[in-house]
Amino acid sequence: DRAELHLQDGVPGFNPKVNQLLTLMKHAGGEVIAITDSNVRVHPGFLREHAARLAEPGVALSSNLFAGADEGSIGSALDNLSINVFCAPSSATAEAWLKMTQLVGKSFAVKREILIGLGGWEAVKDLLAEDQRFGVLLRQAGHRTRLAPTPVENVQTTAGFVHFWQRHARWSMLRFHLLPGAWAEPLQLPLVWAVAAAIVDPSPLTGWFAAASAVATVIYGQAATWLLRGRPFALRWTWLIPLRDFAFLAAWVRGMTARTVTWRGNRLEVVVSPSIAALIDRGPPAALTGTLVAFGGVDFDARAAEASTDSDG
Repeated sequence: DRAELHLQDGVPGFNPKVNQLLTLMKHAGGEVIAITDSNVRVHPGFLREHAARLAEPGVALSSNLFAGADEGSIGSALDNLSINVFCAPSSATAEAWLKMTQLVGKSFAVKREILIGLGGWEAVKDLLAEDQRFGVLLRQAGHRTRLAPTPVENVQTTAGFVHFWQRHARWSMLRFHLLPGAWAEPLQLPLVWAVAAAIVDPSPLTGWFAAASAVATVIYGQAATWLLRGRPFALRWTWLIPLRDFAFLAAWVRGMTARTVTWRGNRLEVVVSPSIAALIDRGPPAALTGTLVAFGGVDFDARAAEASTDSDG
């Protein structure tokens, strides 16, 4: 009596995740809508924490930091490392120090009346970064967002290196086009700069500096992971922690320079668009053969309307 299964009804938009949410919204009850991605594991107090956040004055939406968990392959370990040492700390810093609107699409709860007032899921059904768009709409409407105190876990166990590469290149490209200051992200990789200095000017000093940076990177990676999920990485993955910085930088460069990425088996192209007006005059998804310009410079290939079983959504 506490759970129901509903299959997606039609293909109303280009975002396959939002298409599912449009169907679920028809059957959801209550004053609060809570969602998570299918590869997210929550804790027992998940709903209570969100209810407490939403009870604060002016708070319309509550979301979670997420920790990478259950790594069982090199690709999943690199993915979880990047989540734990970059994604989660960046979101926490944005809320605690910069007071920025935070909407982590992997797990959040929103008041139904606010969601409907912003146009519902229909307002973002053709956008790739639907969570970022909702964040903009919330900020423009004068609403606040808060992070719940306990992170959820993003479970990645058997993902390969290609998954890590495509995912973080895609995220990098989205941040570059949607968030100010994304160009400065490599400054968070001191080991890369220390090794570069040792290569440009080989000396005992730069060598020791590079070695110390490697040790500090391992300590920071394990500490951040322990704080997020209550357990560090197993010793067999420790060697990946310093190498992750270089892999992440390569994916970042790919994202900064790429015009296309692959998501859920679909090819996505980034274009420059000053508005969302191009969404108005379009045919049904099945009739489109080209790309669709969307708000924020992100658009979907027509094939993005197809169903997918990717766990990240």
